[in-house]
Amino acid sequence: MPSPRRRPIAALTVLLLSAALLACGVDETETPSAAAEGEAEERPLRNVARDPSLVPPPIRRSEPRTVEVDLAVREVVAELTPGVAASVWAFAPVRDGRVGKPTVPGPMVRVMEGDTVVLNLRNASDSSEPHNIDLHAVVGPGGGGAVTEVSPGEEATLRFKATRRGTYLYHCAAEGMPWEHVAHGMVGLIQVDPPGGLRPGFREYYVGQSEWYLGADSAGETAAGHPFHDLDETQAESESPDFYTYNGHSAALQDPALFGEAISVDRGDRVRLFFANGGPNATANVHVVGQIFDRVYGGDPADAVRNEETVAVAPGSASVFELTADVPGAYELMDHAIYRAARGAMGTILVNPQCKDPERCEWPRSLYSPPAQALDAAAELASVARLLRSAGASYASGDPERAGEQVAKAYLDHFERIEGKLAAHDPVLLESLEVAISTTLREQIEAGAPVEEVEALLDGTLDELEQAEPLLQGAH
Repeated sequence: MPSPRRRPIAALTVLLLSAALLACGVDETETPSAAAEGEAEERPLRNVARDPSLVPPPIRRSEPRTVEVDLAVREVVAELTPGVAASVWAFAPVRDGRVGKPTVPGPMVRVMEGDTVVLNLRNASDSSEPHNIDLHAVVGPGGGGAVTEVSPGEEATLRFKATRRGTYLYHCAAEGMPWEHVAHGMVGLIQVDPPGGLRPGFREYYVGQSEWYLGADSAGETAAGHPFHDLDETQAESESPDFYTYNGHSAALQDPALFGEAISVDRGDRVRLFFANGGPNATANVHVVGQIFDRVYGGDPADAVRNEETVAVAPGSASVFELTADVPGAYELMDHAIYRAARGAMGTILVNPQCKDPERCEWPRSLYSPPAQALDAAAELASVARLLRSAGASYASGDPERAGEQVAKAYLDHFERIEGKLAAHDPVLLESLEVAISTTLREQIEAGAPVEEVEALLDGTLDELEQAEPLLQGAH
């Protein structure tokens, strides 16, 4: 297991043979982590959260090429949920000689069906474990794992042909114990596009789900004195995780301070989500609240399933989800094994957070009702009074049924909307009005009480409504 004292290592290079090959491999433009080179790695609140917008450009060529990808491994201590740090093993990019931060999931690799991929894997000299890479896009024993297993300070090369288009997971499977390395965060996604690429015109994002088994006991402290946890094998075997993460942190795609606003599109945009479920154990049940997926596929895009609501992605697999952003608003991306959402398996998709094209910002009334108007408490109070007066007139004219309906409407459609506002100003007045409108008035009407008694009760209630009016002026 990793030592509690580690230093940053320039361990990962994700490079292609030339600029022309960039669209075929790994696109990493993320800046290095908060711990700069030469600083102690174990700074409080370091994280391995991944920007979901870091997706390699779509492939538009049709001729196969040789694509070279250089990868390495970093072992770090990072925050995975607020206030909880853990030992994480992950992949991290190098760009222009600078080491970027390790992320969970690791860099997305993108190649084309028919490409020859030369993958160089380097293990940092100060790692505590051997590591390798098993790519589910590789046809051959171990998915390349036996060829690439390297001890600390060593390097190995795997050469394979991408023979099958589709969306695949990659992970570490070293020491014959893939479960241990996956549970520490060593997962990523490799996309094999068909010749010519996927359908154009999409905003693309990359999301990875993981669950974490850390147990109650601390494994030690970082150099800065922050306690951290390590993998609890017994807990992992019982498949009882402490929490879940999307993109390396339980709040990565919810907190604007991380990447909670990164998936942000305009109305009318088509969105493509590359979704990897690292597991190690749980099936992800992918759902976007208020959306229906246009197409879902994991293998050949030609075999896509249309009009899906919630789709299971098994641990150790990946899928592509396509949707259309027809209606503005904030949408929850979540695991619909729904208790997991409160434990980290949730993110946000924003549609039109700042609309720039008026034609695209017009509310689609044919699809969905307009947003609710802001509450006008004074207007709601006036509606209650109007309906109560009408109820009195109906009762006096010999129509108790209509009178009861009007009292019920006054309470359910209007008074309930302002109860919270009134409670903040005068809870005693609120209670008196609530009892009178919701209970006493209707009971008197249903019992056939004399008109004079009902009118007296209505007059007292209307007087109390007048007392409430100045309290709610300007309340919204």
